[in-house]
Amino acid sequence: MIVSALLAATLSASSSSQTPPITTHLGIGFPWSSLAVDASSRSGLRIAVEAETALGRRWESRLLVGKDWRVHRSLLLRSSLGTGWVIQGPSVPRQGVQLLARLGASYQSAYSPFVVLDYRFLNGLRQLAIESASGTRTEWVVTPYASILGQVGVRRAVSSTLEVEVRMIFGEIDAVFAIPGASLGLRWSTS
Repeated sequence: MIVSALLAATLSASSSSQTPPITTHLGIGFPWSSLAVDASSRSGLRIAVEAETALGRRWESRLLVGKDWRVHRSLLLRSSLGTGWVIQGPSVPRQGVQLLARLGASYQSAYSPFVVLDYRFLNGLRQLAIESASGTRTEWVVTPYASILGQVGVRRAVSSTLEVEVRMIFGEIDAVFAIPGASLGLRWSTS
């Protein structure tokens, strides 16, 4: 409720006096599962908060700002920029600030296909202990990692406020090919 109120207040300057639509998305899959809250204004501006995990070993959280463009009555293009934090461990530890750019397109129909492309840039932070004759000192080492993830899927409306979706996820994480994944999701919208 607090997140909804905060998102609504943030977007009220660019919308009418009505509360902007808020969408909640829950996706369960292998290896990725996610939870997202997205608030849109009537002008197409969006703010989203996302949390994602890969089998509980990699955790990503993000804040995104985006814009929607309705190209045709049935075709919607979306773009977003955001930042967040990554924690991964224990076998391949990673942590640090992540920047994200996202492009997507969806076609509105009875079955709505969509495609999303993410470019994620992680500044991985690692603490390094250096021993010398004068003692041990620690330094932070920054290692850059790039990830490109593609998602394709289809949504089906169950009611005016609820959609079911299936998506495939493929690409690379931290410049290493990732096992393709699949997710089953529910999207609930206030309007």
